[in-house]
Amino acid sequence: MNRSLKLLLALPLLATPALAAARETQECRIRIMRPLADDTGRRWNAGQIVPADFIRKDDQGTFYCEDHGACVPQRSNGAVVTRPIDCRAGKAISAETFYLDPIPAVMGASAARQMLTRRRAEERLSALGFSNAAAGTFAEDYASAPSSRNGRLVARALAGSRTAIANLKRILQ
Repeated sequence: MNRSLKLLLALPLLATPALAAARETQECRIRIMRPLADDTGRRWNAGQIVPADFIRKDDQGTFYCEDHGACVPQRSNGAVVTRPIDCRAGKAISAETFYLDPIPAVMGASAARQMLTRRRAEERLSALGFSNAAAGTFAEDYASAPSSRNGRLVARALAGSRTAIANLKRILQ
């Protein structure tokens, strides 16, 4: 393969180094106890594990939900069909929504700290005007790789540096 073709293929990768790949911080895990369908229609079998970030309670019951993802019911036809593995209900986000907080003794103290660090950073970045996607990506960088370029930049932004905030916004352009 000639050099210019290699460069052309590498350009998309070089143009987006700021936005991290997959989520590395641990999420709460919910065990499926009986076969069920989530709110998007996806079928889950007993024994499978699904990630969740918060609990939603409404007229139709209690649901474990992934941020910007699907929700699985806690009960179906009166029977418990899901059970949290390493988290419990935490602080209320709204009247019907509650965070899932890690249980450090089950999840591990380091993973629990990292998860809470990511959550707090994401909340603060959202309050600074970043989109949910950008706040989540930068918060992930901050929590999972705090000494990385983006991790350090996020730390400065969270400390109030206008220059760091402007640099994060410039990365998104």
